[in-house]
Amino acid sequence: MADLHSCPSEVLQLVFYDLDNPTAFTRTNRRLYAFSQDPYIRAHYFLARYGPLQALYFALARGKLITPRVLDILLASGAHLSRYLVQVAFHHFFHSQSHFLKPAASWVRHVPLTTFSYFLNLAAERYGDIPRAKGEDDGALFATFIKEAKLPPESQRVSWETIRDIFENYHFIPFCTKDPLMASFPLALAIEPRLLPYAVANGFQMDAKYRDFVFRKMFERMPAPKQAHAEEIVANVRELCRLDPDMFVTRTVAAEVCLEVKTNEAAYIALKQLDRAGDLPFSLVELVQDLIKLFHNVRAITTSATSQVLTQLYTDFLAPPPLPIACIASRNALSSPRPQPVVDPIVRRTMLLTIFAAEPPVPATALAARLAPLRLGPLTLADAADILLSAFVEKQDLILSYLRKEGVAVEPGASRSSYNGKEGMRKVTLAEYRMFAEEVAVRCLTRESKGKTIKRLCETYPSVKCRIVEAVLGEHEVPLEALGEGSGSTWRARLARSMFMCDGGGVSDAEEDDHDHEGEEDDELDDDSESEPEMWSGVAGTSAVATESKPDRDLGTIGFEALSTMIRRDELQGGRGGRRRYYPAIYGATGTNSSRLPLEMHSVARWIKTEFGANSRVTATFFTHAIINGNTSVLSNYLMPTPASVPITLRHFEVMARLGSSSMDYQLYDRIKQGAPFYTTEDEYLAGADSARLMLKRLGKGKQRETGSPPCVKVEPVDLVSVGSPRGKKRPRRSAAVTAVNYAVPDSDDDAIAAEEDREDEFAEYRTGGVPRKKVAKVETSLERWVEALGKLLKEEQHKYREKKKRMEKESKAAGGVKVRVSKSDFFRSLSGNMRLLRELDVRERMFRIAAGEVTFSDEDDEYVQSKAPRAKRRRTA
Repeated sequence: MADLHSCPSEVLQLVFYDLDNPTAFTRTNRRLYAFSQDPYIRAHYFLARYGPLQALYFALARGKLITPRVLDILLASGAHLSRYLVQVAFHHFFHSQSHFLKPAASWVRHVPLTTFSYFLNLAAERYGDIPRAKGEDDGALFATFIKEAKLPPESQRVSWETIRDIFENYHFIPFCTKDPLMASFPLALAIEPRLLPYAVANGFQMDAKYRDFVFRKMFERMPAPKQAHAEEIVANVRELCRLDPDMFVTRTVAAEVCLEVKTNEAAYIALKQLDRAGDLPFSLVELVQDLIKLFHNVRAITTSATSQVLTQLYTDFLAPPPLPIACIASRNALSSPRPQPVVDPIVRRTMLLTIFAAEPPVPATALAARLAPLRLGPLTLADAADILLSAFVEKQDLILSYLRKEGVAVEPGASRSSYNGKEGMRKVTLAEYRMFAEEVAVRCLTRESKGKTIKRLCETYPSVKCRIVEAVLGEHEVPLEALGEGSGSTWRARLARSMFMCDGGGVSDAEEDDHDHEGEEDDELDDDSESEPEMWSGVAGTSAVATESKPDRDLGTIGFEALSTMIRRDELQGGRGGRRRYYPAIYGATGTNSSRLPLEMHSVARWIKTEFGANSRVTATFFTHAIINGNTSVLSNYLMPTPASVPITLRHFEVMARLGSSSMDYQLYDRIKQGAPFYTTEDEYLAGADSARLMLKRLGKGKQRETGSPPCVKVEPVDLVSVGSPRGKKRPRRSAAVTAVNYAVPDSDDDAIAAEEDREDEFAEYRTGGVPRKKVAKVETSLERWVEALGKLLKEEQHKYREKKKRMEKESKAAGGVKVRVSKSDFFRSLSGNMRLLRELDVRERMFRIAAGEVTFSDEDDEYVQSKAPRAKRRRTA
């Protein structure tokens, strides 16, 4: 308390300004109470807390603190007073309906009548006679102006001059963030950019989040002549950019305008005029190129609306100009070809997909007519492969029929005998068709949604299936040593990836396939998410197209939505935080446009299991890749018992231990609990029964090819009963042993019991002079072998965890003794919990087997031999 008495007034003033409600603080002692009664402190409290624009609004809400002296200090210190605020306060004070205040709200009604009368006198001195009728206040005029902005000038009830007067003479501005007009205020600037200087003079500051909204409304479609409307848009954009240097058209808005090239021609014309005049902070040609590339891997490429938009954009900005007739007649394509502008390969591929991936399909007879206006040049086999690798092209008949009719482009140095009669084109041989099908099928293995394409290629060309086996067993084998220790989810295998893993994000497969056109190997091509020069790679990529912008300007990202959709979404979000909701399913097509999956897709991994069966090395390789990637759909299908489930092995758990991940491993533990047989590796259940290897032998391709296919490892089947016999020899017959003389009385029960015990004695034959009898090995169940093997793996994980903990504790001590928390890997935690359940299940099964008489124990069993007799307890005596 003594500190408060000696505290300077400036410090107490700062404490007051930092409190939402300083009432309780002022009642602490007399000095603070007297300090709070100062009109200067009260007035500057509202100015410091809420700013000049909203100071009077919040001051009138605390009516008991307002006095005429406080009002004078507020106005003298810069608090903004508009005629609109006076009108709303007048209506609400006298219980009339207001714009946004509820009838029961006590905003200005706590102000004493004398103080409120003084407030009205101050407003009358400043603004004269103030309109007080319903619908005549400045807010109502502004709302009417916004509502009738799309009408012709002769039909508007509120003119531009009226709005300019209430801004300039009566200092109109929404005085509170709760006012709905605050969200509509940037809309007025989009309609009339000339209002911006008056709004800034009244204290308005344009937020960057309103920038796109303002320009969207400028480019909005209007029922006016397109040329006149285009000129109006250009003038408004230039005026707004001149008045505020922070206002500029972003790439986001420009891309949305480009997507309405067919429905909003005036906005498209205005955008091109701004680009030619240099009023855009980016190149419109580069924007169009990025926009076309954005549609390469999405389902919207199959729709006719998207195809028309992309065709128009490509023709206007990127297509090479048509040759004059005279040049066409005199040009020799083989000797002096005319140089054409360089087109991005992804852009060219996207435009080809607009024709070959269209739904419904384009007739084969109309393909040449559809390709001619685009001037994309002659197609090659590489172009045809890229088309078939798209997730939205599932039938090869259309592209192959086009190649048979038109041919492919002539490679440099090709003989003229291969020409098919057309300039610069040649025929495709049957061998090339077969090699083409094999190449496409191998590259489709890494694209999980291309199951239908692989199936049709295998049905058409029988050699494709053999090539798939060689590729899977040679290029996609998973060496355990190649997996990073503790890498977890950052490692992804190339096969059996989730089809939803790349939806909406990542780098397109077109960008990955550029490596193939640059002369690199096909195995560097990956699925629709990212390019990987090695067999595995870390996850990377972003969903938005990268934009090179200036350091001081954020030019924005581009998306799939058109301008009208974004305008409706902005209007529905509203101005208040509680009303900001998103309606993508109703007012947008993002879910359909940006989807990377076809409507009816067939998984490659499921086709592999159906075609090769559960007991195949190809299926086992896909199963291992699915475990690495955590593909739930593939794991569920492979572990399904209909028609047969793929066996699980100890190697699968070792793979997860190397990665430190436990994605979907509960399915593997469930299979163990259900009685899955124990295998160390795939070789144990594939010995002599691998359908893929047998197919290679049958087709005469058993030898290892140049692709690096590993030789087939043959492992003899394991006889679980004779595991305990190291030499594998049979026990000699009892007849070969020396028969012992039996002196037992036939009717003696004791002698019969002794004889029974003697028969179970393994040294009985030796004592009687016969050959020693071998001990029969105990048959272990699959669950017991799983518990034993996983128990050893758990001990290894515990050892690695202790070593890691010791190392990190040593490093922390060297760094200053900071205590660190050593986290366990996901696989370690999962294995620890599931091992407890497996051991409990093993004990229960043993008990059931003992009760059923399936298992008997002799005195020689180590588990039941008592090494030391229990010590007898003597009774204590006093």
